[in-house]
Amino acid sequence: MGVRALTARLPSVPHVAAFDTAFHAAMPEESCLFGLAYECYQRNGIRRFGFHGASHRYVSLRAAEFLGRDPRSFACVSCHMGNGVSIATIRDGRSVNNSLGFGTMCGAPLGTRAGDVDPAAVLHMIDSLGMSTRGVNHLLYFESGLKGILGFPATCGTWKRLQARETHGRASP
Repeated sequence: MGVRALTARLPSVPHVAAFDTAFHAAMPEESCLFGLAYECYQRNGIRRFGFHGASHRYVSLRAAEFLGRDPRSFACVSCHMGNGVSIATIRDGRSVNNSLGFGTMCGAPLGTRAGDVDPAAVLHMIDSLGMSTRGVNHLLYFESGLKGILGFPATCGTWKRLQARETHGRASP
């Protein structure tokens, strides 16, 4: 729909869609599975998709080039670190695993997303603390991660702010 709308407004401009998960689409099945009943994967498509594919592909190709290696017989671990964080293992030019999963929250804490959280903690927030699923979703995606831990959103200036905290105590940002 977006491509059609832009094509109507800018007909002479080429339009391309790039899917961030495409690089990870051919990961081996054992890398895609969660520890859930197999039918969750088989019938409902609940699996690890991986994200930041364009970044991981580019970095692995550049690393192979830098080292003078053929990317088709090269293995590496790629780390994408920005406001989103993911780690991928790449072998022979293909993704074989990625730390992000079904959504964009697994793995290391991200800028505002929680990263790995024990599912029991989520159930506790809902069942014992009375939080709604919408409230938990908001907490996990927008108020957690480095923002939740540090008390302010992580940006390029984060390290300067952390150094100031070390020097002056844990003052407000």
